[in-house]
Amino acid sequence: MSAKSTRSTADRVERARRLEGPDDTRALYDDWAGEYDDDLMREKGYSGPEEAAKVVADALPDRSASLLDVGCGTGLVGEALAPYGFTAVDGVDLSPGMVERARAKGVYRRLFVGDLLAGLELPDAAYDAAVGVGVFSVSHIAVPALDELLRLVRPGGRIVACIRIGHDDTKGFRRRFEALQDEGRISIVSRSRAPYMRANNDACEILVVERR
Repeated sequence: MSAKSTRSTADRVERARRLEGPDDTRALYDDWAGEYDDDLMREKGYSGPEEAAKVVADALPDRSASLLDVGCGTGLVGEALAPYGFTAVDGVDLSPGMVERARAKGVYRRLFVGDLLAGLELPDAAYDAAVGVGVFSVSHIAVPALDELLRLVRPGGRIVACIRIGHDDTKGFRRRFEALQDEGRISIVSRSRAPYMRANNDACEILVVERR
């Protein structure tokens, strides 16, 4: 890999940590969509999607369960879920460019562009479960969006949240999940640690949450 493309990846990763609102987020990821998989998977050793898929597979024995991939990006989570036999995975992302890349992989039932914080045009309890990898992040989504996520998952359904350790919880996602449990709206079923970005020796915490 050339020094030029290495700098490009580093610059984009750094910018992703300093995003300022949905327009800025959309612009970065639309521009990055074509190189995102190669940059993250080959250069950075991005293993979050694979690790989260293992947890989803353990948490959801019913492979026909309807599942929403929040911030699906180019479809890395959908690809990681496919070998487990899930047949009803939908994906939503703020970036049209990323959604088109995900569509080309053919691993989703349905894909759409949307902003979780602004609310999605979907009925209550539309899904049996949801998964988010790389979205519960320092600059990608605001903590109040968790309320919309809870609205979309049926009572008794599961949410699998992958949160990068040491970088991405300055907005308090872990604290909010714990507060939601104290409020009686969820139960935290399990918490586990896994590799996240191998090139940086970064790890993540993966929470499995049950909607009450």
